Amino acid sequence: MSNQTSDLAILVQSLQRNFSSNLFTSLPPLLSRAKLLLATHNLLTPTSSTPPASVHLALTVFEIGAYTSIRLKDKALFVNYMGYLQTFYSLGYGGDRQPELTGLNLLRLLAENKIAEFHTQLELIEASNPDVMESEPVKFARGLEEWVMEGAYNRVWKAGEGHGVSVYQKFFLDVLMDTVRYETLPLLSLRRCSCPRAKLIVGMKLLRV
Repeated sequence: MSNQTSDLAILVQSLQRNFSSNLFTSLPPLLSRAKLLLATHNLLTPTSSTPPASVHLALTVFEIGAYTSIRLKDKALFVNYMGYLQTFYSLGYGGDRQPELTGLNLLRLLAENKIAEFHTQLELIEASNPDVMESEPVKFARGLEEWVMEGAYNRVWKAGEGHGVSVYQKFFLDVLMDTVRYETLPLLSLRRCSCPRAKLIVGMKLLRV
């Protein structure tokens, strides 16, 4: 193992220890140092000649960075780390965390009402990795998107309160819930109308299951 890989490996071990101990506020400085090392040694983007050990270290840095950004409620930073990870994933350098992080990114797009980009990502996932496409985190995001498009907001709300939702999913689900509330404000205003037809429309849309 070269000195550069050895230094990075030691830093990644420190990242993993702090991450496992939920010391999330201590991670940004370590992540910045790790990214600097990766950049210095041309490991931000893998090539066919990148050693597997180096690929694994880089993936670990970016994956911990993505999770940490959610715990710190920093969506922009999450997007940054996912940009690196999607390059690795598109080249076949995935791992056990790929389905979950891919699903989280889809949830982010849905929560931000970026539906066109959501579907573009689905097409890319299906073309590059059918197993990830059929993973539970991705199917969960796809199901939510269908309910949102159908106006089945009651189902979206129930999903957001589900006991099986991870802390990472919950972050984007809370954002999605805010988006849904904003989208349904006109309906809530319509509900105040005394017109029977208006009340019927509101009931059908808000209570659709």
